[in-house]
Amino acid sequence: MKISDFSFEPSSLDDFFTLTPVPVRKASFSPRVRIASESDLRGFIKVAKDKLIHISTQDFWSLDKDENGDFFISRLADDSQGPIKE
Repeated sequence: MKISDFSFEPSSLDDFFTLTPVPVRKASFSPRVRIASESDLRGFIKVAKDKLIHISTQDFWSLDKDENGDFFISRLADDSQGPIKE
């Protein structure tokens, strides 16, 4: 097999895009997350009995247990408030 056995057609970057724009959705984010294992708490620092700080986003989270014994973390601020400032 030789390179001449293949046919090549000219293309451009525009060929990779459609003419109809695809809407970009904002990533969904749940303010309450069920904790299935200890590994789900990676990236958090415990600062009080029931308070955590997420290291990369600098957000406060609460840690609580529901009536079934499942643990949940809940973000204590909404997205419009942004990260905690020093």
